[in-house]
Amino acid sequence: MDERPTLSIVLPVFNEAEVLRECLREIALEIDKAGVSFEIVCVDDGSSDATTEIIEQASGDDPRIVAVYFSRNFGKEIAVAAGMRFATGDGVVVMDGD
Repeated sequence: MDERPTLSIVLPVFNEAEVLRECLREIALEIDKAGVSFEIVCVDDGSSDATTEIIEQASGDDPRIVAVYFSRNFGKEIAVAAGMRFATGDGVVVMDGD
């Protein structure tokens, strides 16, 4: 991303392969409608399903998706804190991935 986004969405996820693609698509669609520059900081909290691969693909396809990976599950609060550290937007919103 070349310029600082207006909004960062921190999205902690854990084993959410079934819903993650649709979640990322819907978030981007709705914020694009609002005309706000944004990034989605997607924090994989040690998932054991295909969540990691989905995040890798999504972040490769869309530079507004920032990937953060944990080697094991640390819990939602730690994932949110990590997402906040990586967020670069003027404002931050925390959302659940499910």
